[in-house]
Amino acid sequence: TLEEVIQFGEATRMRLLSHEPVIADAALAEQVGAREGQELHRVTLLRFRPREAVPAGLLHIYLRPEHADVVAQIEGSREAVLRLVERRHGPRIAEVVQQIVAATLRTVQARALKSRAGKPALLVPRQYFDTQDRLLMATVGLYPSDRFSHNTRFRIQPEH
Repeated sequence: TLEEVIQFGEATRMRLLSHEPVIADAALAEQVGAREGQELHRVTLLRFRPREAVPAGLLHIYLRPEHADVVAQIEGSREAVLRLVERRHGPRIAEVVQQIVAATLRTVQARALKSRAGKPALLVPRQYFDTQDRLLMATVGLYPSDRFSHNTRFRIQPEH
């Protein structure tokens, strides 16, 4: 559920690495659900579990430029970035689209994550849409395979 996604974000601490405006090229637009040529604000963070020194993941957050003012609150907040945007600017999330795909850590990513280049990882792009189906924000998380797993449990409902 969306609340479980938010709880994961709130259970980790973030260390801000960088933030800058970007213009979405075709590849980024497809990955994050933006329009090619759309201006976004990219925030790059490391995500840590409580009491752990090795990062659990590397996260890129893509915000609309008018929401970039929440960047200053990210490191010191226990709130998910999504909640910071909602509280400060008012739009509500109506839909989240998520993918989980296999990836391999590149050298720069492995260095940031204190891991090894070539190691398997999970790439988790998410797009968050408001009630008018407009992209509110997007995230692209990269998690070394030994530090993150996605577990699902299904219960079969008996037929009546």
